[in-house]
Amino acid sequence: MEHETQNMKHESAFTLIEAIVAASVFALVVSSILGIYVSVLHLDTRTRAQRTLADNSRFIMDFFGKEIDNGHIDYASYPNNVICKNGTAMPCDISGNDAPGTTELYIVNQAGDAEHFYLYNENTKSIEHTYSNCQTVNCDLVLTKNSGTASNLNSSDVRVTNLQFYTSPTSDPFSSAKNFSYQPQVTAVLELTANTGKRDQIKINLQSTFSELYYPSR
Repeated sequence: MEHETQNMKHESAFTLIEAIVAASVFALVVSSILGIYVSVLHLDTRTRAQRTLADNSRFIMDFFGKEIDNGHIDYASYPNNVICKNGTAMPCDISGNDAPGTTELYIVNQAGDAEHFYLYNENTKSIEHTYSNCQTVNCDLVLTKNSGTASNLNSSDVRVTNLQFYTSPTSDPFSSAKNFSYQPQVTAVLELTANTGKRDQIKINLQSTFSELYYPSR
């Protein structure tokens, strides 16, 4: 009877090898589940970021189109009434070719409000004239209306990593000088980057050209 009892205890107990195998299988299952969970979270983060970028870019380009098409370029707000790179009074090509890209745009909207679009460096708290700097620091696309309160056009979930305005012609074609004989237009180059950390840089690049529908008498 005593011999049979010892055999039953031996058969019902786990050996060390069995315990190790069971722990290994459990760890494998748990790690697989965690891996799937992390992948799902990463995919969800990417999807949300892509949706945010799409919404921001659509809003910004639609806003540019509405304001530029229905308004007109405010040449008087640029130095010497000429659009130059970085908004400075450097020599510009006034032969009819596109001006160099600038990070600022001045227009007068349909309601007669003076609007100033510019790239703003959150680190220096100033207008950023070198757009490539925004690859490493936080920059926003800002609108100031009638020199009043500034408003960000991009959400806090998005950084503006490139902004350039190519305006043609470089000076007012409706001035008395009549240097140009074609309608002004603005090409906006925009790159938005989602604030999802350095692991996965999600970007969207856009470029659109807008022609103003402003026809004053010459």
